[in-house]
Amino acid sequence: MGGEFIHSRYGGNLYAALSSSFPDHGWQRLMFSKAASTQPASGLTPEPKSSMAAMLDTIYRELALANLDQWISHVSLNHLYQFGILEAVLEAGGLPALLRSIYPNHPWPHDEKFLSHQAHSEQDLIVSIVLRHASAKRDHHAVIIKNFKHPILQFLDGPRKKQLAIDVFAPDHQIGIISNATTASYERTIAAAKQANLNILLLTPPISLASLKTLYRFLSDHLKGQHPDNQRSQ
Repeated sequence: MGGEFIHSRYGGNLYAALSSSFPDHGWQRLMFSKAASTQPASGLTPEPKSSMAAMLDTIYRELALANLDQWISHVSLNHLYQFGILEAVLEAGGLPALLRSIYPNHPWPHDEKFLSHQAHSEQDLIVSIVLRHASAKRDHHAVIIKNFKHPILQFLDGPRKKQLAIDVFAPDHQIGIISNATTASYERTIAAAKQANLNILLLTPPISLASLKTLYRFLSDHLKGQHPDNQRSQ
């Protein structure tokens, strides 16, 4: 990837060029930023071997958080993905565990409060991931529909049939992701999805490192023109 191409196509932004060309790698945006090596703004002094502490502190500054409690109300899974550290955070046990280890003296609330806020951001996270993968395959104008009720995907709710809402649907690619697959009714939609030539991925909340990798693999397989069997993350 030549320097002239990066400059002309991506405005000299190496992170944008690499993440677009290799979306599965999990590039860490902050590692490409000079800001990561500056003095922390939140009062945290990173440990010599703790790059994660420095990254979180840079996010604190770039998002202009007013206090540590705003990690709960102002920082979403999508933010972590855009900064390129979502996989590292999940591997560290999730954001609550990571924050407690870095800021041990702060009175953090129970995990339920974190998870409640993050659950609302899962859909936006999936949209970002789908768009990035589509862009990497030269589809820079992918259409994404949220909460799409496909006429063929139905499930029984007592005596009545209901249409199943697909959390994230890309009609041009005929793929859909359901991020709250917690009932057996959702599983029964797989046969209908195959009949409609749809590729549906069911994800069990909350988002984990395993489900994230399943999503990457699902998108990579589909956008290569393949049509793998519908699957559910473990």
